[in-house]
Amino acid sequence: MDALRGFDMFWITGGGYLAILISRMTGVDWLETQMHHAKWEGFHFEDLIVPLFMFIAGVAIPFSVKAKLEKKVPKKRLF
Repeated sequence: MDALRGFDMFWITGGGYLAILISRMTGVDWLETQMHHAKWEGFHFEDLIVPLFMFIAGVAIPFSVKAKLEKKVPKKRLF
């Protein structure tokens, strides 16, 4: 889960700009195309970054709550 979150945060914090630079240096044109938002013509990689983060958060919350309950944190304080 942490590796997936790190991967997602890399893209949120500007990994796309790095991909664009690499694309321009290597001539891999399709990579740069994927790093820009486009008119609606189907999904692009960048369209999946925020939903992926939301999915990760949703999966992680039950683990966090369970850990807190095991440490005897009062439910009232937890929620």
